[in-house]
Amino acid sequence: MGDLKKKGLGKKFISGIYNYCDRWCERCSLTSKCFLYAKDQKRLAEHRRKGEDPYDWKIVMKDVAKSFKETKELILKTAKERGIDLENLPEEEYESPDPTGHPLYQRSHNYMDLARKFLERLRKSIQAFGIELPERIEIIPSSVEDVETLREIVSCHEIISWYHTQISVKVYRALGSKMEKSEDKELDEIDIYDANGSAKIAYLGVVKSIVALQKVYHWNEDLQDDALTLLVEADRLRRMIDKKFPGHRTFKRPGFDE
Repeated sequence: MGDLKKKGLGKKFISGIYNYCDRWCERCSLTSKCFLYAKDQKRLAEHRRKGEDPYDWKIVMKDVAKSFKETKELILKTAKERGIDLENLPEEEYESPDPTGHPLYQRSHNYMDLARKFLERLRKSIQAFGIELPERIEIIPSSVEDVETLREIVSCHEIISWYHTQISVKVYRALGSKMEKSEDKELDEIDIYDANGSAKIAYLGVVKSIVALQKVYHWNEDLQDDALTLLVEADRLRRMIDKKFPGHRTFKRPGFDE
């Protein structure tokens, strides 16, 4: 944990909390327990103190290179401690599993494509509603309630947008881990664990998206046909994940399910 650990801050973090989260730090209540979040905040603060833009591409690439260097040093140190000579490892042919042809992955990818198109329609509807809102409030005072409705629908757009690509990524990882074959029982258990954890993130993303889609469906009649199509697709995807990875139901995400 580097400098953070030296300062004694490592004790407050939950080990592995970032391994099975949805990476939506802005909506997470456990950022104070996350080492990666603290590390990133430290990085941002250092760059701002130097008058640098932490999101500038050149700065980001320097940080990535630094991170790779630290990771390499950690691997070399761990290998040395365990008596492993990384320079003389036996060469083994390895072919990573390809989940892209699996029906579940294809379903998740189809959902992603449909959601992308729907999000554009939803964005335009939100924009139109927002433009009309000030005039409506002037004429009908009760329309002030529409401000809260607009906030809720904007939040729904953010939820659907955040998860529509992540779901497919997590499904891919879950299937890849499940398809891994090893003669080592311990490695097999790790793969199964990772498959269930990744599947749980995908499943939760689908469920949250379904809730958001239901709200959008009731909000705008013009969007109902498209929203219903996406809802049906999302529910099919949810059931497929549940059937393929029943272990996700009992999977305990560090920090979130404890």
